[in-house]
Amino acid sequence: MIFKILKLFIGFIFAIALSLVLLELFIQKAEIETFSTTDFDSHIGRIKRTNMNFTLFNEGFSMGQYNNNSILGPDCSIEKKTGVFRIAILGDSYVESFQVFRRDQFISIMEKQLSKNFDESVEVLNFGRSGFDLADMFAYQQNFVNQFKPDLILYFLSSNDLICKQTDLLVPKVIFRDNELIVTNDLFPQKYLQTYNKTKLLTQNSITMQMLNSARKLILAGKFWPKMLGKFYVNFKEPPISNNITKQLPPLAFAIQDNFSSNTIVVNRGNNQLSKEFMFGLEKNKIPFVSLRDTLTVLKQKGIDPYYWVVTNTKGHWNHMGHKAIGYYLSEKLSKLLIN
Repeated sequence: MIFKILKLFIGFIFAIALSLVLLELFIQKAEIETFSTTDFDSHIGRIKRTNMNFTLFNEGFSMGQYNNNSILGPDCSIEKKTGVFRIAILGDSYVESFQVFRRDQFISIMEKQLSKNFDESVEVLNFGRSGFDLADMFAYQQNFVNQFKPDLILYFLSSNDLICKQTDLLVPKVIFRDNELIVTNDLFPQKYLQTYNKTKLLTQNSITMQMLNSARKLILAGKFWPKMLGKFYVNFKEPPISNNITKQLPPLAFAIQDNFSSNTIVVNRGNNQLSKEFMFGLEKNKIPFVSLRDTLTVLKQKGIDPYYWVVTNTKGHWNHMGHKAIGYYLSEKLSKLLIN
C-alpha cells in the first residue's frame, strides 16, 4: 500500500515537472512571452540585457530588441560616426514605447524626418525606461548616456516626474552631499540586491519563472485582478477626491534643472502643465521647452484619442496615431530650434 502511494506521488511529481518543461518549451517557441529583460551593472544599476529580443502584449503589441549597448533599437556604436547628428531621448514608459513596433514609434519618425531636413544623418537613441522620474533620468544621463556624446538631449517629463521619488532601489540615486549635487551608487540595499541576483538566475533563463515573478509583482502592486479581468473588473473603492492642488516640488528638482547640460531640451509629455517655478527655472537657465499638449489636443479635437487602444478597448500609452502626430510635431519643432 505504501509502495503504491509512493509510486503515485512520484508519478504526480514527474507529470508536473514534465508539464512545466513542455509549457516552457511551448512559450519559448511560440514567442508569446519573454525572459527577464533586466540585469544589474555596478555602475549603471538596473540595466537592460544586451542583444536581447523581446515580445510584449500590453495595450498594444510589440516585438523588438535591445542592442549591443543595452539600448532599444538596432545596433549602434558608442563612438559617433562622422557626419551624424545624435539625439538622446530620456523618459519613462511613454518614451520606451513598448506598445508599438520601433518603425511606428515617434523616435523612428523623428529620425527619418530630421534626416530629410538636414544634410547630415540624424540618429535618435531611445533611453526611455519605465518608471523613471526626473532624478532617475539625470542619474542615467550621468552614468550611461553621456558616454554616447549626444549633440542634443531631450528630457520627456510629466508633472509627476518632477517629484523625484526615485522608487527603483537598484537605480543610482541623486542626492546632496557637502552642498553638492551628486549621483551615487552607495545606496543600493545589499540584501535586496542579493535577492535580485538570485532571482534573476531563474527569470533570465525561464519564461515560466519570469511570468510567475511578474504575477507576484502585480499582486503586490494591487494590479493583478484589473489585469486579469480587464474591462470586467469593477473597482469598488471610491476614487480619491482631487482638490487640484499642485504638489510642491522638492529642492532636488530645481538642483537637477540647474545642472542640465547646455544641449538639453525639456519636453512636457503629460496632460498637465509643469509648475510655474520649474518653467521659470527653464527660462532662467535658457533651456528650450516644447509641450506635446498642443499636438495631442489637436488630435482630440479631430475625434482621435491618442491614448485609446481599440484592440484591447483600454486607455494607456500613446497609440499609433499619437506616435505619428508626436513624431512629426517634434521634427518640425526641433528643425526650427536647430536652424535658429
